Amino acid sequence: LVPHQTFRKIQKVPGKKKQQLKFTIGCAPRVIDEDIVSFHSFEGYLKERIKVNGKLNNFGKDVHVERDDNTIIVTSNVPFSKRYEWYLQSIFF
Repeated sequence: LVPHQTFRKIQKVPGKKKQQLKFTIGCAPRVIDEDIVSFHSFEGYLKERIKVNGKLNNFGKDVHVERDDNTIIVTSNVPFSKRYEWYLQSIFF
């Protein structure tokens, strides 16, 4: 006797959309006006030090670092942890 096999139709699961991660780093305007912290140099530091797929300066179209008057916005299309962002901040400051 051969056991009866049943075949089920496998439904395709629609692929997940890539979630865009957005981190905002803010600074008080007074700190910038009094030149206590140079946000321009911090933006450059982030661009030099952020690793994508284990490599430095490997942004491509996946990671963008933008600076406004008193905020820096890091947007990422690849997995990027907030803990890593905080690590980079603590090293710089």
